[in-house]
Amino acid sequence: MDGQVEGGYDEGLNYEGWYKQLWFLLALGLLIQEGFHCVAHLKVLFRIKPMERDTLKERGWYFLWEGFCHIVPYFVHGRFLVYSLFQFVAHMYYVLFWNKHHYAIRIRDWSTKEYTGRWITPDWFLTWSDIIGHALNVYALSAITGPIPLMFYWVPFPLYNIVTTYLSRESTNNNNNNNK
Repeated sequence: MDGQVEGGYDEGLNYEGWYKQLWFLLALGLLIQEGFHCVAHLKVLFRIKPMERDTLKERGWYFLWEGFCHIVPYFVHGRFLVYSLFQFVAHMYYVLFWNKHHYAIRIRDWSTKEYTGRWITPDWFLTWSDIIGHALNVYALSAITGPIPLMFYWVPFPLYNIVTTYLSRESTNNNNNNNK
């Protein structure tokens, strides 16, 4: 009766199975998050509902999250280290110099709906580079989660609209309160 219990074989706590399930859930969460970022950047790139300049000025902290979104998936899938490091360092630059340095201000202003200059600029290529980084993470994470969870990749579309609508309303409310 060694190891036998009523209803099946008792292997005790299956740490390997628990670890794999946790790893899968982490990869799935990162996959959805990376999909969110791809959609957000594509909307900025093609001028589909970009944020207002005043709202974006207050969102420099977003690049901290975005930078970690490039490096954390590497520790899960173990691929594209150089590209992940490049993107992480670039985003930390934006966190540190968001409203202070010429290049950070330039990409911030290019990303807003008030921007009226040329569409194809170095910032356009930097945004594509960022999208490619997120897409590479989606590709590598889908190797862990399998092809079925890619359907969750579509979750970011409505999620992005909900978040940006909330941020836009919050910014409008703050501006209205400041004008009183």
